[in-house]
Amino acid sequence: MKPRVFNLKFISIYCLIATSIFISGCSHLSVHSVDGSFTGIAELYKDSVGNKARDSLSILIVHGIGVHPDDYSSQLQTGIAKRLGMAEKTESYEKFDILLDDYKVAKLIRREFESKENKKLYFVEMNWSYGTTPIKEHFLNVDPNNKFLEKGDLQKNRLKLNSLGKRMVNEKFSDAIIYSGSFKTYLQYAVSQTICWTLTKQESTKANNFKCDFSHNTSNNDIVLISASLGSAMVFDTVTKYQPTSLPGEKSLSEEKLKKFNDSMLEFAAKTSHIFMMANQLPLIGLTELGKPKGSKWPANSNKDLCEVSKSGELKTGFTEFIRIRNTWIKNGNTPPQLQVVAFNDPNDLLTYEITQKFKDSCKCKNVNFVNATVTNASTGYFFVLANPISAHVDFDINDEFFDLVVNGYSEKH
Repeated sequence: MKPRVFNLKFISIYCLIATSIFISGCSHLSVHSVDGSFTGIAELYKDSVGNKARDSLSILIVHGIGVHPDDYSSQLQTGIAKRLGMAEKTESYEKFDILLDDYKVAKLIRREFESKENKKLYFVEMNWSYGTTPIKEHFLNVDPNNKFLEKGDLQKNRLKLNSLGKRMVNEKFSDAIIYSGSFKTYLQYAVSQTICWTLTKQESTKANNFKCDFSHNTSNNDIVLISASLGSAMVFDTVTKYQPTSLPGEKSLSEEKLKKFNDSMLEFAAKTSHIFMMANQLPLIGLTELGKPKGSKWPANSNKDLCEVSKSGELKTGFTEFIRIRNTWIKNGNTPPQLQVVAFNDPNDLLTYEITQKFKDSCKCKNVNFVNATVTNASTGYFFVLANPISAHVDFDINDEFFDLVVNGYSEKH
């Protein structure tokens, strides 16, 4: 038998690949760009031109697709509070379920931070994956305790890389399908309850049986919304489209209660000073509300002012309606201050989109500042051509660049 002769060309290629893996596995992908100036939340605590310093601020956090544990935003909260010089008041920690017909649709967690100067910061974390996880387990026959892999024979014979892709579908992508169906109403109910508690002064929720009826004393806090992917759309849709009468058993709500609800949604929109969207999916979600085709050049010629009231009844996205109704709120003769809308994106996230110039041109609302901020969450690149898309999508809460921009904002003058 002839001795085996190794092909030198093959060995060279193998060594090159191995070296690439080693080098690229340790490389940091650093991309940082911001296409406009915007104020950070620290500015709200300062006296400046056109701004009176606030003593307190409320931040609502809503996650995106996928399953999340309790306190999933704890790193995010402490990262922001630390940069503001605040520490947590541990006795303020409070969590409770949002139930509908005894079914847990979501869980709410509230925390309070305070500075030495008695400046306060209230966080409200909403976790709606409690409502969707049992649905996936039952209808998709997946095991939530085993990475949402299927329990049947298909999974037993599935290759590892394909299993990873299937897990993404089972755990994450399925949320978009769930939200597009009838369960959307229940998720929007949970969001409306979260908004109600965000507006409500930090009084005991136990006395109200953990249900907010929009009649409590509201705080004067400005509100900052930090949301991810589908969570952003859920908030905007709830504020602009959801009505309690769409729920079973709620057809007989009094006009007074409906008015309180609608006033609260309007108040929430008006008090929202900043919207920080992680992994912005609004263009993708907006594909569900295209309206009717008009002419051979549609949709290229659909570049109209999305913030005007449509006379033809065309559908509008929850986001543009949120901005439009915010500008209709007038209190004591004053309209809301300029809204800061910042889309944070990692270019290696497969489910993110920037706010395009065409969108900015078609949404000529007053008092709105749109900014795209590109940061890098994924820390490694394989063969210099691939980065971890999951890390790119979710790891904002360990990204110092993200924290610094949220707290301090950005000025193009620098």
